[in-house]
Amino acid sequence: MENITRQQITNCLYNDIRHDTQDAEWFIALVEDFLHLLDGDLFDGDKLENPIYIKSVIESNRENEYAKEVMHRKSPELYISAVFKRIVAKVKDKRFAHGKIEKKDSYLFKAKWKNNGIWVRGNYFEYHGKSYISEIKQSFLQSFWGQESVIDFNVKAYEIDPTTICRCTGIQDKNGNLIWENDIIAYPPGVILPIKFGKCKENLSPRTLLGFYLDCDGVYGNQFVTINHFNESLDVESLCNVEVVGNIFDNPGVMMNAGHIR
Repeated sequence: MENITRQQITNCLYNDIRHDTQDAEWFIALVEDFLHLLDGDLFDGDKLENPIYIKSVIESNRENEYAKEVMHRKSPELYISAVFKRIVAKVKDKRFAHGKIEKKDSYLFKAKWKNNGIWVRGNYFEYHGKSYISEIKQSFLQSFWGQESVIDFNVKAYEIDPTTICRCTGIQDKNGNLIWENDIIAYPPGVILPIKFGKCKENLSPRTLLGFYLDCDGVYGNQFVTINHFNESLDVESLCNVEVVGNIFDNPGVMMNAGHIR
């Protein structure tokens, strides 16, 4: 069963279906009218793909003004179920994409700006013993190699507190938020764990890896769960359900529950 929310349906209608379907406005109007016949905000995707279920909903609400609009179309259940089939597939694709490594993000860093403690993100570099993060692309920063100073060339950079540097995993949580080193996540079934970076043992293997991992000592019976491309047995589906609930700098109190179910 693939559950889908009303918000996901709406987002998909306007961000995907509208742009890749002929007569999209007609389909969108039809599905929107049908949605008015459904209660709640969470639906069974399998049912929405079934024209028999769609027809039963329309028939049971035939006196409703939205049902009357839908019934003006010939065999509306066939069109509506076809659209829902595309929506469910797209939502599923996006959900599984959360567990994939996005290279453009996996080279990012973030840290707290030394001036005011605000988080800044970008590319990390050091100069004269100080640590900086710049929003300028890494390839552009590298073009200054050997120059007197990137600062002299008016490259916008933030001096940061090096103790707060966090690497980006390139992975998104179930809400689409990027997951960073030092983030605190709720790992299925809701166990609170921190994201770490460094050397760790590969899952169920004697090999030592360098990468991001969850320190699960005493939680799952094994010490580490590696979570990025250094682990060939990456469980993408479980990562799709991870949720960032804070980080060790801004939410130290959350770590009091580390290893416990949220």
